[in-house]
Amino acid sequence: MIKKITRALAGAALAFVAQASHAYGQEGHSIVAEIAQRRLEPAAQVAVQRLLGASMASVASWADDVRGGRRETYNLHFVDIPLASGSYDAARDCPATGKGDCIVAELERLRNAIACAPTALERKEALEFAIHFVGDIHQPLHTVLEKLGGNGQQIAGVVQGATCSRDGCDVKQFGNLHVLWDSGLIHMSYWSWGAYVEKLEAGPLKDPAVLALGNSTNAVDWAQETHAVAQQIWNPKAPLDSNGALVIDDAYYRMAMPLLDKELAVAGLRLARFLNDAYSSASCTIAPKNNLGDLKAELQQYYGEATEGGKTRYELEQASVAGEARAYLLARIADPKVVRPAIVLDIDETSLSNLEQLKIDDFGYIANGPCSFDPGHACGSSEWDKTQKATAIVATRNLFQAAIDNKVAVFFVTGRRESASERLATEGNLAKVGFSGYKRLYLRPAGADGGASVTDYKSATRAKIEAEGYHIVVNLGDQPSDLAGGHADRAFRMPNPFYRIP
Repeated sequence: MIKKITRALAGAALAFVAQASHAYGQEGHSIVAEIAQRRLEPAAQVAVQRLLGASMASVASWADDVRGGRRETYNLHFVDIPLASGSYDAARDCPATGKGDCIVAELERLRNAIACAPTALERKEALEFAIHFVGDIHQPLHTVLEKLGGNGQQIAGVVQGATCSRDGCDVKQFGNLHVLWDSGLIHMSYWSWGAYVEKLEAGPLKDPAVLALGNSTNAVDWAQETHAVAQQIWNPKAPLDSNGALVIDDAYYRMAMPLLDKELAVAGLRLARFLNDAYSSASCTIAPKNNLGDLKAELQQYYGEATEGGKTRYELEQASVAGEARAYLLARIADPKVVRPAIVLDIDETSLSNLEQLKIDDFGYIANGPCSFDPGHACGSSEWDKTQKATAIVATRNLFQAAIDNKVAVFFVTGRRESASERLATEGNLAKVGFSGYKRLYLRPAGADGGASVTDYKSATRAKIEAEGYHIVVNLGDQPSDLAGGHADRAFRMPNPFYRIP
């Protein structure tokens, strides 16, 4: 267990940094807020104007202003995920403290509070926090544990004609990696945050892939996606100078700016979606929902009701995650240093959808017994697999086909238990729905090795694949246990609101 390090322990050596590290600075937060405000639906526009009486950009940094006087909000600006980790672990990364838990948990609380808190003042403050925190969770270094999210990592070099040292980049005080990403890169590019917004409107905000990412509503997914960017911009193997400063240059700037543009654009889109969803209903639930019937109704809307584009929210989020994985794969294999590239895919709710069985069982888990499709009868999981009626998740099949077309080896690693009948059923189902040409299918061993946790089994299997000389570029799954343990360049988590496997 990695113990959470709070910013209060920075000490005198980081006194300046602690004051300056307000994710994205006022410019970045204003950019995110302006993008979102332009996309508010009428109900949200009315609610925001009634509560704020001002633009969202004008209050986007309020949460930083009150941070010093509200000790309980201090940790709510970030989540401390270890840099090498591929996924968020609530117990490890978001423990309750006197300074709050973390931004992931707070955003979930704010979904209800911004429209339904008891008083107008509480609703106003919840809105101001939400505007700020959606920006914060898309600042890559606000998802990193090490060195106080990069506040303790000094930088040095020459970027865009500005000489950067431990004291800053010329007159701009962003001499560490965190503050460089808060405000430094924005300052290097534009004098006006409004001009930056127009740049994004003309570029990333017209990109269908970016627009699809804007539909995501899961704060855990946001944190993990942003953390993956952090792993790109802060490579532990990057050169350091004799003082331990990270060496940056114009090549770093060229790498960083498209990532920053995308993070700001996606943050603005997701903030708009966050507020539009919150203000779309006239009814409020003051306490968090805990009624099973209500939750099942929400599930039905999520997977069963088409949006204006004709797809369900579930399908859109699947397409967003798998589409990003596909883009990453194609970009990565263009590097000649990537030899014998491979991807690893989970099966259930990642490559194959068991939604029909889940609905028959009313979203309960029934491991054994017959599978009947008659009303009022259950469907045992092992018998369901034998029917080979699971359907392809189209977005994953598109990723799979892109890999096959580019001679990338595909390995399926599933938690389904190894047996002759299970292997036959799984291979048949995969072939039936268009997954043909993969390298190997791994099922969880039935013997001693199968007694390990799913995380241990899957990470060990990926290590075995690497030992055969393959370079795993992408690992795609729907459970944290599919993705934890490393042995892949990047991990991508598909949405699964139905069940959790530790």
